[in-house]
Amino acid sequence: GSLRIKEFPTGTFNSAMLKQFLKKLKATKNWEPDIIFVDYLNIMRPNGNNMNMGLYEKCARISEELRAISCMLKVPIVSAVQANRPHSGSGYAGADIDMSNVSESSGITATADALMALFQLEGERDLGRINLKILKNRLGGYLDKVIPFKVDYETLRMTDWNENNEDESDGVFED
Repeated sequence: GSLRIKEFPTGTFNSAMLKQFLKKLKATKNWEPDIIFVDYLNIMRPNGNNMNMGLYEKCARISEELRAISCMLKVPIVSAVQANRPHSGSGYAGADIDMSNVSESSGITATADALMALFQLEGERDLGRINLKILKNRLGGYLDKVIPFKVDYETLRMTDWNENNEDESDGVFED
């Protein structure tokens, strides 16, 4: 495959620049993405004059702008956001994580077509296990479903998890 990476300083990149960058890639390299990853939307800036914009409005507007590009180009855009710590207790929400744990703006959760969380419960890191929980799916189905994966921390490769820890690609999963 082909991968293109473009880095911008924090707070300088916006969706108009993304559209221009994609247009340039198509014109000069005859290249169009199959998927776009934005790392991460909270450090982008919205288009236009946004000096007096609060954090909720800023993040909501960026989410809406990225979603519009995704719809126009028919290309998924994936980004990450951080989770807040739960209101009670000391650690992350774990299996109880939900959309209210998305940090900085509920405007992100309102705009997203799908929202998923990666989390680990106590002791799962030592097992090489990480969980994906589907928090929102505009198309329906699998809501609140938790899907376990094996994770190799040296490569960050995630593969299917099964209770026997067997890895179909290279034999037995080792602790």
